[in-house]
Amino acid sequence: MNGDIGCEICRDLLPLVEDGVASEESRAAVQAHLQSCPACRALAGQAAPPPPVPDGAALLRRVRRGTRGFALVVLLAGALFGMGLSGSMDMFYNSLLMPAMGAAAWFVWRWKAAAVLPPLLAGMSLVCWGLRWGWGMETGPLPGYLIWAAIYCVLALVGVAIAGLFHFALKKEGDAMKRRILKLAAFAAALALLAGVLCFSNALLGNPVSKFLASRSARAYLAGRYPDADYRVDEVTYNFKTGGYTAAIVSPTSIDSHFTLGLSMTGQVLWDGFHSVESGWNTWLRLDGEYRALVDTVLDDPDFPYNVHIGYGSLWMEQEYGEPWPPYLLYSDLELDGDYDVRRLGEACGRLTLYVRQDEVSAGEAAQILLETRRAMDEANIPFYCIDFVLEHPLTEDGRLPEGDVQLRYFPYGDIREEGLVERVRATDAEAKAYYAALDAQSAKGG
Repeated sequence: MNGDIGCEICRDLLPLVEDGVASEESRAAVQAHLQSCPACRALAGQAAPPPPVPDGAALLRRVRRGTRGFALVVLLAGALFGMGLSGSMDMFYNSLLMPAMGAAAWFVWRWKAAAVLPPLLAGMSLVCWGLRWGWGMETGPLPGYLIWAAIYCVLALVGVAIAGLFHFALKKEGDAMKRRILKLAAFAAALALLAGVLCFSNALLGNPVSKFLASRSARAYLAGRYPDADYRVDEVTYNFKTGGYTAAIVSPTSIDSHFTLGLSMTGQVLWDGFHSVESGWNTWLRLDGEYRALVDTVLDDPDFPYNVHIGYGSLWMEQEYGEPWPPYLLYSDLELDGDYDVRRLGEACGRLTLYVRQDEVSAGEAAQILLETRRAMDEANIPFYCIDFVLEHPLTEDGRLPEGDVQLRYFPYGDIREEGLVERVRATDAEAKAYYAALDAQSAKGG
């Protein structure tokens, strides 16, 4: 039929079209009239003309553009996240993240991904460095971030290569012998690269199977070695330095009963750190931490009048090579889970370490700082037995430490009194420098 059929003919043909018995030519003529006649459309029960059939090629292009845009956003987020892990222990997860990003990029851009990823990772390294700098966080030198970006780029390109080789090896086309050989070679190369990535990641992160074996072996070892104790495995972590696992063992009923087990990738127990429990070391660590916290309340106080470069307190309960014997007791004498008066321990074997930096460096100035330190500790009721003290100049602009300091080793609390203090400081300073000079000479001779 040529031209518009008109409303009367359209309405006559509608029942035939609805019943599906009208000819193709009649059905097309009715549809054409309905496109331009609202009254007939209402009669036919159609609220709007049927939508045109979309162009398949145009639709596919829109889908691809949307997929690529989404993939780019995901890759940018992944690159920023990976760069943010740099400098922390979690950065090792990039050994898996970056190859995965490379493989994902290949499925969107094919081999063009090899050109997309390097500038993307370099740009994200600059963004990450800038964000850290802007937020006042520790950033490190910018070249360091660019080096990490280069390493991550290599890992990402490996992922691109793995995805591309697997795609070539597994796609169905051609049965020629030469083609089959190329496919087998590509498949073997992809497997080799994938195995390399997994081995590299395993060396840095470990793997779930080995962690399970280590956990199971640790529990079995505890049941056999300490059957009467209530030890349990608190946590199993991977140590990339040793290539094995460390199991943290704790007791819910003993604060000082905690130690570690070293295990291999296959779950073999390599060493047992129970000696830290039976030797008194754990008890000393607990008491030493309590005493250090007390000393920190003085040295970290904003009212403390000196620029403390290094400052802390510890309980001197072990004999150091070539040093005087501690005056009170050794940590091996401590009772497991013992309840001790930390202040009394501090009076008997508390040892302060204090490094102060200021422009004026002299025996007289050192004596004044010692007196002020003793006064502050006395006011806080935090006794100590002796102090290791160094008074030195601030660093130069190029980071060097100027010569001309005052060094005191094991200076007794009882000697910190005004009468004759400057002379005692000078004498102790000379002894300390002679001691370190002898050590340096011995070290040079031995080297």
